[in-house]
Amino acid sequence: MSLDLMKNVLWTDLQDFWKPNRHVLAVGAPRSGKTTFLLTFAYWYNHLGELVVARDIGEFYEFFSLLDYVPITAFIPNNCQIIFNHPNLQYETYDPLNLEALFNSFKKGRINLIFFDNFCFTPKYQIQFWTSFFVKLLYWKRKEGRGKLPLTIIFDEFNDICPGKGRFIIKEQLVLSNIIAYNHRKFRRYNIRLVAASHSFTDLHPPVRKTFDCVIMKRNYSDPRDLPLELKRYARLMPKLEVNEFIFLDSKRNFNNRPFPSEQAIHPKRFHDIMEEGSVEPLFEEREEKKKEMLWRDRALVLMRYLLDNDLLSQKEIADMWNINQRTIAWYKYSLATGGFDESVAEEDSSVPK
Repeated sequence: MSLDLMKNVLWTDLQDFWKPNRHVLAVGAPRSGKTTFLLTFAYWYNHLGELVVARDIGEFYEFFSLLDYVPITAFIPNNCQIIFNHPNLQYETYDPLNLEALFNSFKKGRINLIFFDNFCFTPKYQIQFWTSFFVKLLYWKRKEGRGKLPLTIIFDEFNDICPGKGRFIIKEQLVLSNIIAYNHRKFRRYNIRLVAASHSFTDLHPPVRKTFDCVIMKRNYSDPRDLPLELKRYARLMPKLEVNEFIFLDSKRNFNNRPFPSEQAIHPKRFHDIMEEGSVEPLFEEREEKKKEMLWRDRALVLMRYLLDNDLLSQKEIADMWNINQRTIAWYKYSLATGGFDESVAEEDSSVPK
């Protein structure tokens, strides 16, 4: 394959989506060729020396189509398994609650596939994971000179996590959408490129879709209101695009129709028979229970302080009611007054005032 795709076309600059830090969005109906773009881009960004990380939702494992072209590391949550082997495929496990360790395991020269969604059926937990991913990625990227390392994040079905108005599943999606939109300049600063795909332009949260420099419009059946401003008058052309055609809108808002050379494309295969085992649900359920316990403990301590400060109950009466050591009550009272406490020493520490 060659980089002939970098040749300019009249009225638009096709080199644009190869330039550093350009965010690229592919829009099109199902079976219109969006995934072909994502796979081909993953190959070329890797070939150009960028660290490539992709989210694979595990629906048909279409990113495994790259195995014939480039080695892949599949990152699987702890206690989960994908039952599939290929000479170019290696597996690594990760802790979904320790993302810095996951980031440290990414390798250049390979496609780094993150599997999470296919092991999680609770939308709230999926959004919690990806919210943590985008926030902690910025912290990780600015450490130890990593800001110079070109990093490409590839997201199919981007509307799952940043849906447009009226398409929310849970309120946390709005928080995640705003985090991505607000931080897109920081992504550029730390050399993070976002490449995403969606069925419709308006399927995405408005501030998020405005962060993309380049837009690739595949065949779709959009209302003019569902298109970028520059393309509204061409809505009637969108359903007529062939699978190998696209309209490219560059960062200067120039656009033109362009055929996609089939010989340069990596076409997706559908892997129907891959088996998987395990779930991340118990991990997130346990974390949620701990948060609830901490919340009720904090409320109880506020109540305890109120009772003590207003002489409504004595330390001994509260200790008897809670069935704990009276010195622990003294520890809580002292620590609340001084700005914090460590429960592990509450029963033992002889320095606690009586």
